[in-house]
Amino acid sequence: MSATHITEEELLKDLDAYGAHADELAELLMHELTPLERLKGLVVRYDRPFDSVWEEHFNSDEDERDKVAEDCHKEVRDR
Repeated sequence: MSATHITEEELLKDLDAYGAHADELAELLMHELTPLERLKGLVVRYDRPFDSVWEEHFNSDEDERDKVAEDCHKEVRDR
């Protein structure tokens, strides 16, 4: 069985500007993606993950919460 070699001239025969473009975009393989691109679409829901921690720490005390928020704003203003 002999291998048939196609020349560049045969490949480019009847090729015009329209036919030289792909009709679809190629999809990248997993190993070609960046780590962040690999994770895209995996997070289903992300709703304020620290709310329960905040409530446990301050025991739902509105005054304490306001004091902490005020202290944070004061630090930012003083910079």
